[in-house]
Amino acid sequence: MRERRVALAGLATLRLESLLRHREQHTSEEGSGEGAESVDTVLREQLDAFVAERGKDRAVADPGGTTDVLAQAELFLAQVLLPSGEQDRAVALLASSAEHFLAAGRPWEAARPLELRARVVAAGGDQVAAEADARAALAHSAEAVEPDVLGSVRLTLSEVLMEREGSAAEAAEHALGAAHWFDRAGLSAGPGARARLLLARAYADTDRHAEAAEVLHSALPDLVETYGGAGDEEVVRARQLLGGLLNGLDDPRGAAEQYLLAAEGTTAWEDPRPQASLAHSAAECLAEAELTGESEAAYLRALELWRRAGDCVVSEVRVLRSLAWLGLRYDSPPEEYERARRFMGEALALVQDSEVAELRYEWAETCSQLARLLDAEDPEDGEERSAAPAAAGGGPAVPDRDIVLLDRAAGLFAEFGDAARHDRFNALARAAWTEHNRNRVDAAKARMTALVTELEEAAEREGEETAELLEQAREMLHEMG
Repeated sequence: MRERRVALAGLATLRLESLLRHREQHTSEEGSGEGAESVDTVLREQLDAFVAERGKDRAVADPGGTTDVLAQAELFLAQVLLPSGEQDRAVALLASSAEHFLAAGRPWEAARPLELRARVVAAGGDQVAAEADARAALAHSAEAVEPDVLGSVRLTLSEVLMEREGSAAEAAEHALGAAHWFDRAGLSAGPGARARLLLARAYADTDRHAEAAEVLHSALPDLVETYGGAGDEEVVRARQLLGGLLNGLDDPRGAAEQYLLAAEGTTAWEDPRPQASLAHSAAECLAEAELTGESEAAYLRALELWRRAGDCVVSEVRVLRSLAWLGLRYDSPPEEYERARRFMGEALALVQDSEVAELRYEWAETCSQLARLLDAEDPEDGEERSAAPAAAGGGPAVPDRDIVLLDRAAGLFAEFGDAARHDRFNALARAAWTEHNRNRVDAAKARMTALVTELEEAAEREGEETAELLEQAREMLHEMG
């Protein structure tokens, strides 16, 4: 008993001295980061000596009853080493600490180093080892009585499982248990909020969208309290997730609100792209909710942010195309169509003649959408529409410009093979029907016959998807007479 008391007193002394040194460093007017580093260095040296002395020539038997004290010291030393980047040694110490707690007959104490080790090795990319440690921590925590420990080991296992494909359902069970125990411990605003955020993610991954949205709604106040404001990354991510869930649950207004709140939380961030993406998502939801004015404002804000970020041409082009269609109807006045053509022309100018594959796809899509826009502008007057300006700002008239655009789109889509097969089919079929609607039946049938032939040749090499397109093309050719 004397040996045990001496060991406990020595470890307690190290803890108290560390606390006092850090407090002095924190309150000193001349304190600096270098001073804090020296405090940790002294503590590390003292803990090293303590662990070396207590671990020297230790047998499995524990005559002095100090094995658990050694385990506590190893855990303490590992916690000191981790912030300084000494992960490898810390991981080894945590494993040794768990072994010594088990050897001392205190398995519930082994849960703490195993849980921490799981987090460290998971951060290092070894998910298999992390899961093994997290499961061992959960098993050993069965004899623990502290609700915060019971919550913590379940939260860690849940986080590890969320990184493994197909494990979201089990992760949800452990996250739910973690939230329960953290609530019992009075830690709802803190680790309890993290557990409910993880629970919502797990529910979302298993298509339990309504439950995920409900959990997030209840967790958001605690998340804001925990992370110190609506601009924290965790809060922004939670609102973004909730926005996606609400949109999938046919609540575009609620989704837009969450996206806008999330965007507001990123205004102080140096990188404008997160705010741009959130404003873009909000604009799409507002458009779906038929709030045209609010949607246009959000789209324009997103466009400004994408341009400020630089090198975000794809996003710029997609916003411009969305602005072109926003609020447009077949009976819209000419000035609305003029505005739409202006936006579509800006989009085309950003990608036209690009050699970048991603931008060439957007070029194809923009050509296809501009052709649809020209067709929608005046579907009853093909001759007048087909002589639309070559550029949004004016230029020489091009006969059948919409057909020219569709042919260009089909050629560009062909560069992407199977990934754009449907897009190419739609462009070629639309061009054929445009010819047919202008009473050029022979030209329309020639186009569709060529498409059928192309698909027949491809169907021999490819699967069911191509066969379905071939069947559609044959039906269209038959309808053309």
